[in-house]
Amino acid sequence: MILRIGCAAALVSAALLLPAQELMRSQRIGLYISSRECSYTGQFNQGIAQFLKLEEDRSQEERVKQELIIRLGALLCAQSPQVLGADTMYFLNSDLELGGRFRDAYDPQQRRLRSPVALRGTGRVLVLASMHLDTRIHTSVYARSNRMHTDRIPVRRAAMTLLLFDPGQNTPLASWQLCFDELLVPRRAYAYDFFAGESNMGQFFSRLFTEWHAMTLGNSSGGCE
Repeated sequence: MILRIGCAAALVSAALLLPAQELMRSQRIGLYISSRECSYTGQFNQGIAQFLKLEEDRSQEERVKQELIIRLGALLCAQSPQVLGADTMYFLNSDLELGGRFRDAYDPQQRRLRSPVALRGTGRVLVLASMHLDTRIHTSVYARSNRMHTDRIPVRRAAMTLLLFDPGQNTPLASWQLCFDELLVPRRAYAYDFFAGESNMGQFFSRLFTEWHAMTLGNSSGGCE
């Protein structure tokens, strides 16, 4: 039996009735990022290049996206054990054997495993199933020198889905959908810090994954309606 808690909180086995983060505590976790389901609009090119400390080169967009996935994977693996209480986390995308085995078993359309998969001592697999970044325009009207002025301000947004698997089961133990708007979502103390003080894009990713962490604790609905 599966229990859905809120619009975007975890799908948790009703037999366990554990907070979602408890499903990851003291576990060896493999992180898998589905690169085909990660995308961003052109407004992010410069910020991502600065975050990666690369020259902006639109002819190399696919390479830059892969560099972004590698960087996010490394940062999540480094910080998640402390943030989530996990034993360790490693990046499945960078492991040819285990990553290939998981990729063959994972169905990105159905977001489930076609069959259980053995991953040598891995108790959980956290899948970043999709991450789509875009912007909207916020209109700000204000008065100055007895005249009305209008500013059109780009606001960054993210739609993100994460899944948590026991690799011995076909369906996820937990699923989170996050709809993040940097203007509408209240700021929190960073759980994840991806060079937030050095990079505007790092600040955005820090806030994004901090909001996901709040969801694992039941402190955020995720913002999806």
